[in-house]
Amino acid sequence: MHEWTLPIAQLFQSSYQFRATVAGQANCSTDPNYAEALFTDYHFHFYRRCY
Repeated sequence: MHEWTLPIAQLFQSSYQFRATVAGQANCSTDPNYAEALFTDYHFHFYRRCY
């Protein structure tokens, strides 16, 4: 398991994207048509709601 520190506390909005794959099976240039077969992309959007 990998853990990263995400500096979002001071920001109103932050977006993060990363790709998970078996080593050597895909990279950032891999054809999107191979999604779920060779890799999975994850997208996160954090925002702070102010009242």
